[in-house]
Amino acid sequence: MFLLNRNNNNPALKKYYKTYCKILAKVIKEAKRLSYNNRILKSDNKVKTTWNIINELSGKQHSTNVIQKLRTEGSLLTNQYDIVEAFNKYFSSIIGQTNRNNPDNPSYDTLFAYSYLDLDNGNYYPPLVF
Repeated sequence: MFLLNRNNNNPALKKYYKTYCKILAKVIKEAKRLSYNNRILKSDNKVKTTWNIINELSGKQHSTNVIQKLRTEGSLLTNQYDIVEAFNKYFSSIIGQTNRNNPDNPSYDTLFAYSYLDLDNGNYYPPLVF
């Protein structure tokens, strides 16, 4: 067994070490390639799996944060549907508060929150024709 230290200037040992590192790098690269190929081949959605691999390699992994619990109005919600409804109720209710707090904004009926989509200071766009 060879021992490698700073004082050991054995050229044969350095050559062996560099050669071994190159071989190891090639083996690792090939193992990754085979692993990615297997993931794609076994996948039901090959395009999505391919993009997931690309994103992993480029460091663009998306994290999905799912809210498990939400405390609102003294109750603890754990059902995903109830949590979504609580958020919907909250954001729907603040539209009226936003209108009242902004004097530059004309008052609109909060039941018709989509009326904001109609506002464009009179700049209407022509319909798209295909």
